[in-house]
Amino acid sequence: MSREVDRLAVAGILNSRKIGSARIVAANPDYPFLAPLMQIIAGTYGPAALLHDAYVDLRGLEQLLIFGSWAARIVGQPGPFPNDVDVLVVGDVSNLEAHGIASDLERRIGRPVNATIMTVERWDGDDGFVKYLKASPLIEVISRDAAAGRVNRPYPPRDARALDDRWLENLIDDNRGGR
Repeated sequence: MSREVDRLAVAGILNSRKIGSARIVAANPDYPFLAPLMQIIAGTYGPAALLHDAYVDLRGLEQLLIFGSWAARIVGQPGPFPNDVDVLVVGDVSNLEAHGIASDLERRIGRPVNATIMTVERWDGDDGFVKYLKASPLIEVISRDAAAGRVNRPYPPRDARALDDRWLENLIDDNRGGR
């Protein structure tokens, strides 16, 4: 992995420095193609990690789920690449804050992020839209127990850097034709 990081640092994509025996690696914010690269990453590997990090501290959040075409592709249903991200925000949250987070994410990933806000009572009920959602693929990004602080959040790993490292390692492996 060290050689790959060195190559990416030489190319200007990553910044790398040593502090004692530890090596600190991060994306280079001055890299001219960082924004499009991040869009490609988000588009290719899915929005769950970005959604998790963006919504995790939203006051009143009880549960966060991805539905629609992204969820269908994640569970393996065939179809075209998703044009947007549909996220279900369950809880007593501020509509303004939840939609503001969605707008920020849209700018980061270059695709519309549609936040559907629903109370716990409605989600636990059985109206037609809720039945439709529950019968469709759903990806739980933040569980009710996690939102209440009772367990660790199920996805992604709490340390998002671990997810980034795996992504980078897989990307490098893919470009080399596997290990």
